[in-house]
Amino acid sequence: MQKRMVAITGPNRGLGERLVEQFWLAGYDLLLIGRDSRLVCEQIKNLPLRENQSAIYLACDFSIPEQVEMVSNKLRSE
Repeated sequence: MQKRMVAITGPNRGLGERLVEQFWLAGYDLLLIGRDSRLVCEQIKNLPLRENQSAIYLACDFSIPEQVEMVSNKLRSE
């Protein structure tokens, strides 16, 4: 079975937070993209442990073009 990954921006509030929960329960690996590393890292720490599943965090402020480019490159490499 091929691994599935989803990228979610704004993962620690509102719709983004619900998407994290639902995709995690569905077995997806997560790439969480946000500005507040403390909140996102805490969120990752609180995800239920699941075998063969991972969640990683990328810091990005979408108003900074260099950071958007970094996220774009990461997405292409995954």
